Amino acid sequence: HSIWPSAQPVPAGWSEVGPVGSKEVCLDWIKTNWTDIAPKSVRTLLN
Repeated sequence: HSIWPSAQPVPAGWSEVGPVGSKEVCLDWIKTNWTDIAPKSVRTLLN
């Protein structure tokens, strides 16, 4: 995840998800939704 200025284009290959709002709103969303930083392929192998 990255906090990105809404006025700037998102880099090629990136996807926009989550809210547009204050830094605090965005960090709260990341904290709630990004609970495991391991890549999905690693999580799949571990489960």
